[in-house]
Amino acid sequence: MSHVTRESLQSIKKSGVKMQLLLFFYNNPFTVDDLEGISMWVGMHKKEITREMEELCQMRLLVKRGTSHSYYRMTENSQLVEEVQKLIKEFYAQRKTKAS
Repeated sequence: MSHVTRESLQSIKKSGVKMQLLLFFYNNPFTVDDLEGISMWVGMHKKEITREMEELCQMRLLVKRGTSHSYYRMTENSQLVEEVQKLIKEFYAQRKTKAS
């Protein structure tokens, strides 16, 4: 599963910022944007998301292109997208259980 382990996926649920970023890209799979644009879309400051975006790229859940001005998008790896989908379902199931 490329640089992603079940433990690393589970750790995303504990990071509100990473989870919010992953939800954004999963729900908008054709989005390609820079940190400034993504920060506006998710309603967070660029400084809040920079490290988390890099970590999601290291896990290969997001793809980064460019160096001086980078753009990000969701991975196209179907196995990783499937893992993200499972993670999101688990996340919402846990939220529903906590709300009950």
